[in-house]
Amino acid sequence: MKNRLLLFIATSLSLSTLSQAQTNGNQVIDPRIAEVYGGSLDQLLNSDPDRLKILNELLNNRIKVIELDAATAQQKFPALNSQPIFNKYVHDLTVGPYNAATFNPLKYDLKFFEYGDSGYWINGTNKVLFITGFKNYTAN
Repeated sequence: MKNRLLLFIATSLSLSTLSQAQTNGNQVIDPRIAEVYGGSLDQLLNSDPDRLKILNELLNNRIKVIELDAATAQQKFPALNSQPIFNKYVHDLTVGPYNAATFNPLKYDLKFFEYGDSGYWINGTNKVLFITGFKNYTAN
């Protein structure tokens, strides 16, 4: 019984640590960024301090998941699951079926920093991952 209690406490502590957001100085690091950059994150942020700001802006302001009818979404946009996975820093990064609560667009090697807008049909749904290009984006 005592071993079970210790195992439960150890598991609970490790899970709560994993679910907390990391920080870089005074900035909170979105868990989606940490998931994609893994152990290289601190080194990347130290060598390019603006990267965190740019990625946060991308995730919070320039990327939207919009709904269309499934036929239109599939016809007008390339399939997201046909895009390469961005596994440069986390080699065993995987992508599962779409789940709004856990979806991480950074897992895909997409054209996030293009001048024009782009979109990708999220397979099996009526949703499109829409990325506002720099042409149509104005920072607040």
